[in-house]
Amino acid sequence: MSTSESNKKRLLDFQEISRDSEELFEIMLEYLKLRSTLKEPIEAEQMRKQAEEFLVGETQDYDLAIKLMKTALIFLKTYHESN
Repeated sequence: MSTSESNKKRLLDFQEISRDSEELFEIMLEYLKLRSTLKEPIEAEQMRKQAEEFLVGETQDYDLAIKLMKTALIFLKTYHESN
């Protein structure tokens, strides 16, 4: 792989991580706003903590963290709508 191709790949990887980071930030922000006014059920808390682990581990997995946080957010909303 040439230097030019390598640089293009790095740029694309960085752009993807940036998009994922922004999406994850928005989900986390909404989740934390809700959590500040509602009681966090244990299932949602576990999903949130697991998502955080995927972000600080050796193999960072933004896709999985985003999916977990979306699920935790839905769970948090549904839990409080049903109670």
